[in-house]
Amino acid sequence: MSNALASWRLKSAGSRTYFFDLKETKTNNTYLQVTESKPKGKDEDGFEQNRIFLFSEDFEEWFKTMGEVYRHLKAHPDQANPPGRRDPKDRKSGNAKRDSRAPART
Repeated sequence: MSNALASWRLKSAGSRTYFFDLKETKTNNTYLQVTESKPKGKDEDGFEQNRIFLFSEDFEEWFKTMGEVYRHLKAHPDQANPPGRRDPKDRKSGNAKRDSRAPART
């Protein structure tokens, strides 16, 4: 589907790794492919991967919105890790559970 222009990797505090690949289609449209990679369950080998594709026409609004989310979380750190959710730095705490007080996704 594309040519890679640049790539970055982010290893989270937990078991996830994020890959950010800036790519270009055959028709010269630029997009960002973000891949979350995490080990499969204990009884399975390999990794589970989830991807999102963000095309250049959405970059400005996407990053503006991500900045707003980041600033909100910096101002409200309790919402970054609300009660009932495990701390990603604490690998012994088990699976994360959705807090019923967390805002609905729109």
